[in-house]
Amino acid sequence: MDAKQKNILIGGLLAIVLVMAVGYAAFATQLQITGTASVDSQWDVAIISVTPSASAGEQTTVNGRLVYPQSGDISHSNTATTATFNTNLKTPGDTVTYTITIKNRGTLPARVKTNGIKWIQDAAANPQVEDTTAGDEPIKYSYNFANSASTLTPGAETTMTVTVTYDPADSSTQPASVSKTATLVIDYEQVTS
Repeated sequence: MDAKQKNILIGGLLAIVLVMAVGYAAFATQLQITGTASVDSQWDVAIISVTPSASAGEQTTVNGRLVYPQSGDISHSNTATTATFNTNLKTPGDTVTYTITIKNRGTLPARVKTNGIKWIQDAAANPQVEDTTAGDEPIKYSYNFANSASTLTPGAETTMTVTVTYDPADSSTQPASVSKTATLVIDYEQVTS
């Protein structure tokens, strides 16, 4: 093959490559997809009320208002998951039961975590898990939370009770300890399935 034929062949191949490049460019499309995502859900499980109900015979009416002399001070915040009550027990056998109302004000379903109920006594280092009672003689704490395994759907409420009792078994002598603090922790989680 002589140089002229080689030049024609190379020129032809270059022309074919050029036509292919132009054709590819003409048929190639760049596709861009842009989106914005936002989360429109809210987590809000809180204690909305704490109501004392003293044992039989302990409540009295003063100026038309029901008074619970053993219940002491009660506080809770509608924006928090804590409630505090100070119970004043006078004689062995006295008991005060508190009804605590918990509401799911968010948009996500919630449930109590496995092993999510704990008593913490006097800031003990190792909380008792899933123990329904706390406290030493003479003061006993207990709770009843029948719906703890249920899902709390958005907008739903559930109740539990906490009972504080002056143990009547200690009625023969004045106890050495007349005060006992215990904290009940209920740990909720989002239901994902």
